[in-house]
Amino acid sequence: MVPSIAIIDANVLEAAGLKYILNDIVPKVTVSTFKSVADLQQAMQAGEQFVHFFASTQAVVEDSAFFQAHARQTIVLTAQSANGNKLLGHFRCPSSPNGSWGARRCVAAPREPPRARNYRPRY
Repeated sequence: MVPSIAIIDANVLEAAGLKYILNDIVPKVTVSTFKSVADLQQAMQAGEQFVHFFASTQAVVEDSAFFQAHARQTIVLTAQSANGNKLLGHFRCPSSPNGSWGARRCVAAPREPPRARNYRPRY
């Protein structure tokens, strides 16, 4: 059986980009994208099984019960640290003060690349 990963994100471009990256890093994994948790649950009722769920913050907030039930498999994609976010408090980020990933993971996406001090864009 080939392991499967689910990406739940209403933003189609973000989901497609993450799918491309995951397929490049782990080519022997099937990656499926879903616009909502309802679509994911339909696939699961049809018999699909997933080893991990990459979910947008919006998806986690909209159906927190599902992701809490699958917390060990869930990776939350955020634009900032979830340490201060009460809605995502049960997920830990790799940048947490104790430095441990724990059983649940919250992956913070980078904001912007750092710029050199004297960098001035040329137009």
